[in-house]
Amino acid sequence: MERTTTFQADTPDTFISITSAPGTSEDATERFHLDFLVANWAAIAAASHEGYLRHGVGVVVIPKGAVTTVDVPPNLYLAQRMLYGTPGGSWMKPSGKAASPIQWIDEATGTYDPSGEVLVVVLAARSPRTYRVRASLSPRDAFDRLRATLN
Repeated sequence: MERTTTFQADTPDTFISITSAPGTSEDATERFHLDFLVANWAAIAAASHEGYLRHGVGVVVIPKGAVTTVDVPPNLYLAQRMLYGTPGGSWMKPSGKAASPIQWIDEATGTYDPSGEVLVVVLAARSPRTYRVRASLSPRDAFDRLRATLN
């Protein structure tokens, strides 16, 4: 069963809503991932929008070892510590426990709205963790803000 957690950010009209994929348990790893996603939302959303513009529908992939602390330097996006994967790519070949999250990714990429949502895969030690994230700061707005700071 999917679980959705909503976080209230700095102002009353700012929120981040994160849905965990079915078949995963609410544990310390998930709580850490949720904190990481909230703390780094702007960079993750910007990466998603850029990936969508370049490659179409897909997911932000956070490799093993990239998530070691909740607060990472503001240049997470620029440091290219995230990847973007499209459905059907070789990175999605199921193996063992990974088959269930990969099936969720395949289904989610067919139903999500890339203008307002981000699909995230965190490649954790035991098996990938997958999240569907929606926030008041859209992926496009996050991308535009980041691009403005680079000009």
